[in-house]
Amino acid sequence: MIVLLLSACQNKTYYFDCSGKEWSVFRSLSTDKEDISRKSFIDSGYHVFLERNFLEYKLDGISCEKKGDKLIQCGNVKCFSDFSTISKSHSCKKDSWVYTSFNLISGDYYQHLYFPNTEKDEYNINSYSFQCKRVKNAVDD
Repeated sequence: MIVLLLSACQNKTYYFDCSGKEWSVFRSLSTDKEDISRKSFIDSGYHVFLERNFLEYKLDGISCEKKGDKLIQCGNVKCFSDFSTISKSHSCKKDSWVYTSFNLISGDYYQHLYFPNTEKDEYNINSYSFQCKRVKNAVDD
């Protein structure tokens, strides 16, 4: 009971106002050739909710890990790391996954959504890149 009360008292939710761009990248799974003609940049607005307590961080409701003093990483970090290397992980090519990072110092916010389409032998990455500023705390510091 005491632990629940302590965790409730230490819950903080931060509301961030962001602006940035989104784009899509299409590539063939077999040749890894990018279809540049289908890439588009769109100005957009976005809001981020960062919740923390003494047990964990959540970014827009997704559980995250803090890396160092300033970076929060969420979603399938392993698949994102594997996919970013030259020898892309086979399991990460087959499954949909999401990777998100948020910089507590600069407010930089990146999200990558990976969607494979094995029937058409291609994949699509929807990416979002934002610069955020903190607007208010839902619970005061």
